[in-house]
Amino acid sequence: MRKGLLASSNPADCALAILAGGGDQWIGEIVGRLVRLQGAERERAFAQLVVLSGLRGLPAKVEWEIEHMSVAIDITKNPILLRIHREAEQK
Repeated sequence: MRKGLLASSNPADCALAILAGGGDQWIGEIVGRLVRLQGAERERAFAQLVVLSGLRGLPAKVEWEIEHMSVAIDITKNPILLRIHREAEQK
């Protein structure tokens, strides 16, 4: 299942691979695939990955991979991440 998700041309499938069995071992490959995307497609795929990583208790691992691959995510272009950021600032 995981290999099929990673082989898919749909970026959302790649993000979903983190939910497949052993997805935590493939975070580097998942982030590496998403890094190659451009614009809104990239922002959306990374937002999906961040949200899905929380379901598996892996946000710290995903964050580490993103930081070490020098991925820049502009939260101002993603309404979900922007809302979460604003809510966190208010607290």
